[in-house]
Amino acid sequence: MDGEIESLADALLEALADDGRSDRLFGVYEESRPGVAGALRLRRILNEMRASEAVDPRWRRDLVRRLAEVAAVDPDAVSELRTFFPRSDPAETVPAQAPAGNAVIGGTALGPVSNSVSGGTFLGPVQGAGTQYNYFGPGLHPPLPAVAHWPRLGDADPVALGVRRTRRLPDEPSLPPYVRRDCHAALARMLLDALATGGLVLVTGEPLSGKTRTTWAAVGHLSETTRIYAPPPGTDLRGLPAVLRGRGDESCVLWLDELERHLGENGLTAAVLAELVQQRTVVVATMNDEAYDAHRFGATASARVLSGVEPVELSGDWSRTELRRLKEYADDLRLWGASVGRGARGVTEYLAIGPELHDEWRRAGRTKARRRGHHVVRAAIDLARCGADGAIPGEVLRRAHELYGAGTWAGAGSFDDALAWAAGVRHGVTGMLVRGPVRDTWSAFGSLTNDVEDQGQDAPPVPLELWPWALEAVRGDERKRTEIVARAHRSLGPSADDDQDVLMMLGSLDLETGDAESAESWYRRAADAGSEQAAGVVGALLVARGAGTEAVPYLETAATAGDIASQSILATVLSERAAFWLTEAAEGGDAEAASRLGHLLLGDERPHEAMKWLRRAADMGYEDVAITIGNIFRDWREPDEAETWYRRAMAHGDTGATNNLALTLEDLGEPAEEIERLFRAAAEAGEISAPVNLGYSAKARGEWDEARRWFEEGHARGAYSGAFALGRLEWEQGNRAAAEEWFGKALEMGNHAAERAIAELRSEGGEAAANVEG
Repeated sequence: MDGEIESLADALLEALADDGRSDRLFGVYEESRPGVAGALRLRRILNEMRASEAVDPRWRRDLVRRLAEVAAVDPDAVSELRTFFPRSDPAETVPAQAPAGNAVIGGTALGPVSNSVSGGTFLGPVQGAGTQYNYFGPGLHPPLPAVAHWPRLGDADPVALGVRRTRRLPDEPSLPPYVRRDCHAALARMLLDALATGGLVLVTGEPLSGKTRTTWAAVGHLSETTRIYAPPPGTDLRGLPAVLRGRGDESCVLWLDELERHLGENGLTAAVLAELVQQRTVVVATMNDEAYDAHRFGATASARVLSGVEPVELSGDWSRTELRRLKEYADDLRLWGASVGRGARGVTEYLAIGPELHDEWRRAGRTKARRRGHHVVRAAIDLARCGADGAIPGEVLRRAHELYGAGTWAGAGSFDDALAWAAGVRHGVTGMLVRGPVRDTWSAFGSLTNDVEDQGQDAPPVPLELWPWALEAVRGDERKRTEIVARAHRSLGPSADDDQDVLMMLGSLDLETGDAESAESWYRRAADAGSEQAAGVVGALLVARGAGTEAVPYLETAATAGDIASQSILATVLSERAAFWLTEAAEGGDAEAASRLGHLLLGDERPHEAMKWLRRAADMGYEDVAITIGNIFRDWREPDEAETWYRRAMAHGDTGATNNLALTLEDLGEPAEEIERLFRAAAEAGEISAPVNLGYSAKARGEWDEARRWFEEGHARGAYSGAFALGRLEWEQGNRAAAEEWFGKALEMGNHAAERAIAELRSEGGEAAANVEG
């Protein structure tokens, strides 16, 4: 114990030789052990020694004795005091990196130690090689470093001083170039004046208005050799004037970002500020508007600090002049992004909040509960990359986000949950998704899109299926739609080669925006690469522009693959081609060609044109057309002409004409005997509809069994009207089940009247149909 007491006595004497050091060190110890008897006795010892005009060598012997008395009262005091009052023995000095939060003084700065400041970590000002002091217990503050250990402006890190970093870009400085604010020149003059006279220079503004960056840029007008000290919030600044008295000719700046965290009885007081001004020390500080208003007014100690200061007020809204300056930095992707992508937010808000949003969004993709929200934001980002960078309808966003990892969403909540999370406002500024001007419309915050785009070739690809949704998102805005298609061409075109999916997508985008010529080119390439679907589209496009002959091989490829639309279009094209060549042949005197052409036109519901070619065929001796001509006249309600042509057909052995002649005579009111004779003649000749008409005649006479026999005969021959007539017969006889069964058979054979009859049967209505033609 004796050796320990003697060592402590030497350390205390050494402290007394340093003006002010004993008070600072003892103050730390006394705060940690308030009211301890040993501490109080030691205070009296030190006061007696300090009262002397010179250090007396005999003090050591007396000090050892008194320390022994202290140890008797407080056994742990000597060991603890030795911790707080180490002796500065060069032989014991070991270069070391101090742990974060410990202050190292008395040597040359080696590297970073973490002292918390607003927005970052201040590296360097209290780190050095030499004796290391450790402080324990609440309310303790490390001793202030000597000015010689403060870094120079040229070596200081602005991010460590509180300047918010922007989004990171490869091979770029941590901060983009400074865009001069309108207040910059005035602020720089104030700093230069304060360097000569001392004083507090204060910048106030809204949160994220760029206060710290603007202040740092103004400080840049000072010499790079100027010393700067940025103490952690809560640092006891009362001893700072004493530290500065030994600075010599050094120019010094005290940097207090977020000044409200440095105010208080142990911080920057009016008295401390007055001493700093006397020593011509520049105090540079920032405060947000709300904090300034809270501290500025009233009779508080902090109000006395601020009352004599005229702050530089910085707005979060940039002036037109400032925005023009911003555009001068188009070569910096971060500033250019702020210029064009900030939306309704301020420039500095955009630059500051971007990294926070990006980091949170990126991490959300690794968290099960937030993965769906991550994909909702990703969809909005990618839609913007496609060109849909405006308000995206909520339904489009919902459908688009389903393209991303839908199988990984178990436990990730609903789409509405994900949307609410993504749109939640961060830092009082914005969400990852920003509400649009129309209800339920959204867009990704601009910096998120720029963060992804600025990755260049390393950026994740936009899903191919997303491009149509980008067009849908801007439906009605033709300029935007054209721009999206142009982007798709630039993005997908160079790598399309023989990729059928990419070629098809480019074709569909062009077709959607009305560029059929370009669409046809992409679809042709896809068809040539083997896409049967593309072949069908090419065929349809060719037909649309009148190139039916060229379309046929494409349509046949798609039709053979089962594409129904291509089958229908192909049939139409072939029909038109057939009509063309039949016309050529008919005009050349081919009667059969004229007949086929007439029937083809009749099938196209062009009866007058059909009649022209049918009569020409008849005139050329092609009698097979007679019954068709008779049918047309009967449809036109010209029974006399119809009778003439039916009898001409009968003369050439057409049994169908016999049945239809009977129907025509019935229309003319001819005797029933003649009509039935013709029906029987047609039935005996094998005509399939004649038995059904005989059945109706029998039924009209009340011969129900005879009617049934003829109806069954007609059904057996394949006349769907037979099954229908049997259904009516059974219904009228009260056999509802049998009636519905026969109607069902008629419907299966293609008699669509049977469908209505079934409905009428079930509702107890309906009447029997009239006789039918062959």
